[in-house]
Amino acid sequence: MHLLMQNAVQNYNFLSVLPNLFLTFAAVMKKYLSNFGLMCVASGLCCFAAHKVLSFTGNALLFVGLSLVIIGTVLYVIGIKITDKPES
Repeated sequence: MHLLMQNAVQNYNFLSVLPNLFLTFAAVMKKYLSNFGLMCVASGLCCFAAHKVLSFTGNALLFVGLSLVIIGTVLYVIGIKITDKPES
């Protein structure tokens, strides 16, 4: 009985599986990249509106909003290019 149970558990090395997990995650998330870009742009616009409505005196919220809009625009364009690329 002991000989049968000896091979029941296989040796599992997480580092050898990690690249496969990353590639699978990247393939799944590639179609959501443009949606994430749109969310960043919307968040940046909300930062601009919050700065105006709440009358903040500093520029930090404006810089955060500007950064979100620029990053969101870049992510949206990259996401559109990735999803519209013809498969060869």
